[in-house]
Amino acid sequence: MRKDALLIIDMSNDFVHDQGGLSAGKPAQKIVPFIVELADQFNEMGKPIFFCMDAHEPNDAHFKLWPVHNVKGTWGAHLYGSLGEWYATHKQEQKVHFIPKPEYDAFIRTNLDQLLKEYKVDTVHLVGVCTDICDFLTAYGAYSRGYATIAYKKGMATFTDQHERFLAHMHAILKQQSLTKTEADHVTKRCEDVKQRCSWVSTDPDYVAYHDFEWGRPTYDSQELFELLCLEGMQAGLSWITILKRRSSFRQAFDRFDPKCMSAYSEQKIEHLMKNKGIIRNRLKIKAMITNAQMYLALEKQQSFSDFLWSFTGGTPTVHHYKEAEAIPTSSNESLLMSKALKKRGFKFVGETICYAFMQASGMVNDHETGCFCYAKCLPAQNKVN
Repeated sequence: MRKDALLIIDMSNDFVHDQGGLSAGKPAQKIVPFIVELADQFNEMGKPIFFCMDAHEPNDAHFKLWPVHNVKGTWGAHLYGSLGEWYATHKQEQKVHFIPKPEYDAFIRTNLDQLLKEYKVDTVHLVGVCTDICDFLTAYGAYSRGYATIAYKKGMATFTDQHERFLAHMHAILKQQSLTKTEADHVTKRCEDVKQRCSWVSTDPDYVAYHDFEWGRPTYDSQELFELLCLEGMQAGLSWITILKRRSSFRQAFDRFDPKCMSAYSEQKIEHLMKNKGIIRNRLKIKAMITNAQMYLALEKQQSFSDFLWSFTGGTPTVHHYKEAEAIPTSSNESLLMSKALKKRGFKFVGETICYAFMQASGMVNDHETGCFCYAKCLPAQNKVN
């Protein structure tokens, strides 16, 4: 039986907070809920969790290369936000450990390897920052010591433009030894995963990961909402798993759904997209996404796209209480009003059914079945405001 441990790397104020000394900023802040969720899961399963954090002296040699960060005893060295709260709640538990590390690789000059051996761990799971520095070097440190390594794409971030490149490096280097697994592969394998989910979730690992960590979680970022609305429009007439399997290709093809870039797409760009086998090659839908980018920019001159969309639920999620999927509607009065308002502003592929699916996915409505473990987990987040 596999023995797992979770390593959470450098999620400190200095690396995550906007005012941090070496902050990855918003990308790092966005992965915090995922890491908290993962920590909860490992804790529930009785598996060890290690917070591996830079711990530097004021005159540390690292500061010749980097801005001052994670100096022992300072605010910047404390765990960030809800991760700090999680650690404060669980730090007295036997299997929760704090590992101060002097180097990039969490195994160097620490007792991490010794503790993992005491637990007889053979597989380590990595999340945190920064993808191309401490995450990458710790992943290799684990591999070189004989541990199987699972690197979570959704649980890493960095302050450079090397995130995707080093994720690919980790996958390529470690896969040659058949040691890495994707986050989605892991979700369906851990302890045969006995959690009860919505009945519509298939056994496809990507679908399971999407349901567990994204669907129904309130999203307030305007550009994230724009991406989701575009993908929901692309889904029209297709299954969501078809879109989900192509999402990374969509992001690459459409400049990560940057409205400014998309709004300027030429006919030549459209023809290029029509030859891209990684996306849905539907000319009408592609043109609609370009139009929607233009309409997004026009709307943003008046109010934020997020505020506009969330206004249809009064700024907070609507909580439903459906016990089974058959009872869940495909549209609502709110989705009809949203559809009409978007169409009036020039948006396309935004019918009331598409808008309702969008509202479900973005957490504007909680349509997890009441027996699903995500139903209750989404409820606390629904008290948050933009």
